[in-house]
Amino acid sequence: MEKGKCIDIELIEGDLRMELQRLRQEIQETRERRMEEEFATAVARAANAVLDAKLAAKMTKCDVISRKTVAVRKKHDVFKNDITMKLQKIRGKCSFFNQEANNGPEDTHPGATEEYADEEIIYMPPFLGRLKGGDKRITLPTFERTHNVEERVVPCALIYEHLRGSGMLKPLEGTTFGFGHESS
Repeated sequence: MEKGKCIDIELIEGDLRMELQRLRQEIQETRERRMEEEFATAVARAANAVLDAKLAAKMTKCDVISRKTVAVRKKHDVFKNDITMKLQKIRGKCSFFNQEANNGPEDTHPGATEEYADEEIIYMPPFLGRLKGGDKRITLPTFERTHNVEERVVPCALIYEHLRGSGMLKPLEGTTFGFGHESS
């Protein structure tokens, strides 16, 4: 029996050593997992701290912008009130500001003008029909304009035509002046 006990003790001792080795392995794995989890937690806390710092900076910036906005609105209100007061002073001095906008002549509303269906619209090209003698030649008296101050206004092209016609200027060869004829 002693021999059987010895074998049993060796088997038990071997089993215990394997069990002890397995337990040591599990303890080592548990320690490694715990270290990994602690490291991941530390990284997450650091990232959270960075986000908190960014949020605090944005909140501070938003607060500064809000204060500036309030200050600008106050300045705008003061400016608006100042302009309003100046306009009221001007309105008090000048009577035409107090008139209504619709105090114009009676026949100026859109329905006042009548159009006749049988009225024919005749298109006349520029210069034609207004030329002296109907010879389709532009002359100086054709386009003289008289204004309220009784000044005579004559376009430069007509002055050129008049001076050229009177023989004082020689025409430039190969040029046109927009009158439908070429200078010769």
